[in-house]
Amino acid sequence: MALCVAACVFVCFILRIHSVSSDCIWYGICDSSDPAHQKYCSYNGTAKALSNDGFKTLSSLCPNYAVGNAKVCCDEDQLNYFSKSASLASMLLKRCPACFANFRLLFCAMTCDPNQALFIEPTIKGKLVESITYTLTDHMADTFFNSCKEVTFGSNRAISLMCGTADCTRELLLENLGKSTDGGRSPFDIRFNVVNSLIYKNSQTIRPFDSLAYQCNQRVPKRASDPGGPACSCMDCSSACSSEPPDLPPQPSEPTKIFGIDVWLFSGYIVFSILTIGFGTYQITKLVYGYNSASISSCCAPESDREHLIHQQQQHQTRSESQPEGRICLLARLTAYFNEMLTKMFALHGRLIARHPISVLFVSLGVILGLSGGLAFLQVTTNPVELWSGKESRSRLEKNYFDQQFGAFYRIEQIILRPKNNSNFTHKALGDASGDALFGAGLNKDFLLKVADLQNQIQNIKVYFEKEQTFINLSNICFQPLKPDNLGCAITSPIEYFQNNLTLFNTIRTDDFDLPINDYLDHLLFCTEAPLSTYGSPLDPTAGCLSSSGMPVLPQVALGSFNASFYNGSAAVVLTFLVNNNPDPKSIHVEKAKLWESKYLQLVKEWKLNNTEIIVSYTAERSVEDEIERQSNSDISTIAISYIVMFIYVSLFLGTYRSFKTILVDMRITLGLAGVLIVLASVLASVGFWSYLNLPITLIIVEVIPFLVLAIGVDNIFILVHEFEHSHNRSINDINLLKQYIHQHNNDNKKNHSNSSTLNLTQNEQNDHDQENDPDQLNNLNEPIKLLVEDRISESMGSVGPSMLLTSLSESVAFFCGALTTMPAVRVFALYAAMAIVFNFLLQIFAFVALLTLDGRRYVARRFDVLFCFKLKHEFDNLNETQQFNTSNNHPPLTNNNDVNNTNLTIGQNNRKVFSSDSDSLSLSSTAMDDGNIHEIDLAEHQPNELTEDKKYKSVSHSWLHYVVANYLSPVILSGWARPCIIIISLAWICFAASILPNGLHLILDQKLSMPTDSYMLDYFNALDNDLRVGPPVYFVITEGHNFTTLDGQNQVCGGTGCYNTSLIGKISAAASYPNRSWIVSPASSWIDDYFDWIDPSSSSLCCRINRNTHKFCPPDLIDNNCISCPVHLNDGRPNALDFSQYLPYFLSENPGSNCPKGGKAAYSTGVRLLRDNISDSVTVGANYFMAYHGVLKKPDDYVNALKAARYYANKITQSWYTTTDNYMNGPIRRNTVFPYSVFYVFYEQYLTLFNEAAFQLGICLLAIFIVTLIFFGFDLVATLMVIFGVVYIVISVSAVMVLWSITLNALSLVNLVVALGISVEFCAHIVRSFTISVLPTRVERAKESLSEMGSSILRGITLTKLGGIVVLAASKSRLFQIFYFRMYLSMILFGAFTGLIILPVYLSYLGPKLNLAMSSSRPHTINHPNRNNLRAHGSRSE
Repeated sequence: MALCVAACVFVCFILRIHSVSSDCIWYGICDSSDPAHQKYCSYNGTAKALSNDGFKTLSSLCPNYAVGNAKVCCDEDQLNYFSKSASLASMLLKRCPACFANFRLLFCAMTCDPNQALFIEPTIKGKLVESITYTLTDHMADTFFNSCKEVTFGSNRAISLMCGTADCTRELLLENLGKSTDGGRSPFDIRFNVVNSLIYKNSQTIRPFDSLAYQCNQRVPKRASDPGGPACSCMDCSSACSSEPPDLPPQPSEPTKIFGIDVWLFSGYIVFSILTIGFGTYQITKLVYGYNSASISSCCAPESDREHLIHQQQQHQTRSESQPEGRICLLARLTAYFNEMLTKMFALHGRLIARHPISVLFVSLGVILGLSGGLAFLQVTTNPVELWSGKESRSRLEKNYFDQQFGAFYRIEQIILRPKNNSNFTHKALGDASGDALFGAGLNKDFLLKVADLQNQIQNIKVYFEKEQTFINLSNICFQPLKPDNLGCAITSPIEYFQNNLTLFNTIRTDDFDLPINDYLDHLLFCTEAPLSTYGSPLDPTAGCLSSSGMPVLPQVALGSFNASFYNGSAAVVLTFLVNNNPDPKSIHVEKAKLWESKYLQLVKEWKLNNTEIIVSYTAERSVEDEIERQSNSDISTIAISYIVMFIYVSLFLGTYRSFKTILVDMRITLGLAGVLIVLASVLASVGFWSYLNLPITLIIVEVIPFLVLAIGVDNIFILVHEFEHSHNRSINDINLLKQYIHQHNNDNKKNHSNSSTLNLTQNEQNDHDQENDPDQLNNLNEPIKLLVEDRISESMGSVGPSMLLTSLSESVAFFCGALTTMPAVRVFALYAAMAIVFNFLLQIFAFVALLTLDGRRYVARRFDVLFCFKLKHEFDNLNETQQFNTSNNHPPLTNNNDVNNTNLTIGQNNRKVFSSDSDSLSLSSTAMDDGNIHEIDLAEHQPNELTEDKKYKSVSHSWLHYVVANYLSPVILSGWARPCIIIISLAWICFAASILPNGLHLILDQKLSMPTDSYMLDYFNALDNDLRVGPPVYFVITEGHNFTTLDGQNQVCGGTGCYNTSLIGKISAAASYPNRSWIVSPASSWIDDYFDWIDPSSSSLCCRINRNTHKFCPPDLIDNNCISCPVHLNDGRPNALDFSQYLPYFLSENPGSNCPKGGKAAYSTGVRLLRDNISDSVTVGANYFMAYHGVLKKPDDYVNALKAARYYANKITQSWYTTTDNYMNGPIRRNTVFPYSVFYVFYEQYLTLFNEAAFQLGICLLAIFIVTLIFFGFDLVATLMVIFGVVYIVISVSAVMVLWSITLNALSLVNLVVALGISVEFCAHIVRSFTISVLPTRVERAKESLSEMGSSILRGITLTKLGGIVVLAASKSRLFQIFYFRMYLSMILFGAFTGLIILPVYLSYLGPKLNLAMSSSRPHTINHPNRNNLRAHGSRSE
């Protein structure tokens, strides 16, 4: 019995030994009923040799086992099935040879290892192996995982697709590789058992699989038929990257600080201190030593003191007597001569206009109407590209190139939806990879069903297109990536993960016990991790993730408000509809798209109102343009009110109101309104002129140029009218002046010299008796009035005409020079503004002077304004008084025009009554209300003695504003204590203003500012900032000329094995690793790398196939035994030049699918231009692009930084090709270069050079003003520099206000700065010219006189006129108007007035040009004036 037992034990031991020593667990395939899950035959025996064909397969698939007469545990069928099953892994991993070698090493050992029984334990059912447990060492598992974890597939990691999650781990990867269900490709379930190799080191029964695996930075050697391969590329293996620091775009340098203070502020403080100390030293020296800077000598000889000059001019009445020729230098005489020439020219011009006012008006009207005819050719530019991007700018060239090669970028229709209930929810029973998780409100099922409802409604929109008399829907205009095979529209949406199939969306997968195990969330998460999957969903293994159009849906584009890549936390979803575009905005397709978009916007708006529980933010391609137009229309009323206010002011306050009795005579509503209409006519003429030349108009012109021209025009109008009323310190309403003209006229008639009147007027009727005895003759006032007005017009034009010409010419030339800019909007504005100023000046010196002549005749004749048929009773109706005048005042006859002028200065001294009875009452406007004048008139009426010299000058009726300026402002600011204080304050401000500009003036125009405050686009912009997690796409375009058929040409671009680290894909992938610096968040999709995988038969034998008989291409889903793999010749995975060109068109025309997910039609068909040679029928690659994504761009500065970074990398790539350091981002686009393109670049490129552009624009305008001013000042350099100083002071001050008031520098503000520069000339040039022609002996007195003469006109004209209109702009609903018009216009007017009326006169009193002796010798009466504190208005300009 014991022997039997021993025998049984021995047999069992022998059987056990045999069982242990048997090497195989399977051999061959026993069940192939399911082609995707074939079952292996259980086999307990030793390995066997392969057939020749099987050995060939083994040599290429598992080369480490193809050694000699190898015996393995697999047959040929198993090898073929393994090869087919591994095709997807090959496509995902083969770009990294080490990774794919380790993958094959792992599964070749499982399939064919002759000792597989040592590390595999099977579960056998019948003769079939149902599942296995695969034991391997942690070393082998870690090496395999680490070599594959960074391998890319498209824009994702390859193992993310294999794991079904971005958080792929070693365990999760092995788990998914071993699945036979839920989309797994394994023939049976494999449970990987990873163990420590040391534990089983001495085990005889279990030997965990371990082998010498490859690190990703190691080369795979050639073995058997396997060619091996080089180390993985840098983008697939970080350890293969260069150890050099990453190539990152330069960061903006931090502001330099000194002692914690900004260096510019510190420098400004130092400069201010130096200037203050220097000025203080000068003032102290002056006080101590009694040095009087105001008496500095003239340019050729020392200037005598005041008493000497007075004595000199009293002794010598002629120029030769007053100053010897030797004492007056050539420049002084040239200045005086030039001024005298201009004065005479304008005086003659004024006289001619005054003689023929009606004819001049008709001619002017004809010219205006002729120029206005150009409006028939008017073109309005609203296209932002045309406005802000020059035709020769780099971004414009790039856009045109992109549009020509690939078509215009899509029209984007986008909706961002977020539930108001933002609560997260927990979802149970998820897939194996996920486990229970917390989900964001954006993935709630009810919410997503509403999203699906909105999407379907949009897809079903139909609108009637009148031109083609047909209905159009989304499919007629949308982008269809797989057309004509698939007519689905390209839509990115979470619903598209389900192919917009609500049946699949509502599917719930259950187990054998009808318990739910998977639902829509499992599929959604699977697709967010593997968006390119064509099958394998846990919800339905046959379902994939491609959209209904065949295009992949990237989760970062379709979902929003998630953190990092945790898509399950999404609180918002994004619907994006891609609509085809056309470069021609007037094309039929664009018309259709805009029509459909209008209906789309209406539908979304209504849907939003009906679904109040959802926050809806939406946009269409036409939205920005529509909203800007809507805002422009809404602002028309604001602009209109602003101009109406200015019109009313000019119309009402242009006249001098003497009393309530004469208010209807004194008002100049007609003249003021006509002057404003002349301004508008000049703008209209400018528009018509340029329309004839086909120069389009912009909205900026409509909004800004009338403001500019009105400011300049109104200033000239007030100056001219004021001079007309008070020429030579004699009021036009002085009754004695008119009596003198009547006396002269009657004397001429009495002598019967009809053509001998020295006033050059014709007498139509001869008198038969003396005027004293004929009351009718006394009442015939028409001719004397004409004579008086003609002389006054001539004098006024001679006095202020040169100033008007100086300012208008300098401004127009400055704007013409400003048109040299490359910014279209600024260039067009400058051209239109320049011509408007030219036409305004011409119309003022012709049409307005003619109107002033007619109004002057009305005014002197005491006719009512507007109601011209009515008049006040004239004083000459009192015959007795007139006769008394004629008998008691025996003035000699006026023999020439100079007598008239001189009489104007002296007449009235012997008359007790200076003004008529209606000239001594209170004025109602800014041109009257001079109580001092009223008081002096009363004294004149009651004082029997003649007026004193001092009272004579106060008897002229000036405005209260003139009185304030002459008697209060001028004496105060030019007093001994005020001038130093003003100098110090002005220096402090200008130093501070200049020091805050370099670091304080920021660029960019925030697009939100261009929208109305109630615009739906503001909600959309906010949603972009808060919800989106990816920015706009960026395309790295390779221009035509790159040779892709050579190995070097391929390596310069590709990102896979063997490609250069400096290749395009390598550079972009490296940049994506540093998104905070590069502004690129994803690697670029690479058509060339996908093409290499597609054409390689070992990757997927179903991708590239041709019919062996017809040699035609076979689609992957075609089942035909005649279809064979493309007979390509690969060298290190690269086809030769002939094969590359031959099969590339097939790749670009193949739809992606489950058999071949790398078909390139959906992703690359529009991104690669193929050039076919008509002679050889060969194909070469033309222009092509590689697409990546920018990060989220929230702030305007982000857009500029993203553009800079993209250009930096594109330039670096091109430089590496040519091994040069040239900048390829400037100038024209060259062949075989790289440039980046994104849809926003064309709008933001201007900010790369805007500081330089602004400096050039303002600099060249200043240069033009300098040259013109220098010429018109008779080459007086000091006077010219004082004008430039005032202009620069105003522009710097306005720029500083931009910093302090949060106004950014952009095209709009640059236009306004140019406007400020032009208006500054008005504030400064009149003051300085008045100073230069003054003949008072000291600078202080000349400064007082110039301020008194011009100050009130500047205040009444440009300052108060514009302030009234500007204040209205503050009420605009447009933030654009509030910031860039109200704030900037207000600052330029206030600082202009402050500089022109305070700063400039004070600086002139210190640094103004010296007294021109040549000019002073011709004007003796002004120097001998006894009272210089009550200075006259314009009296110093007499001929």
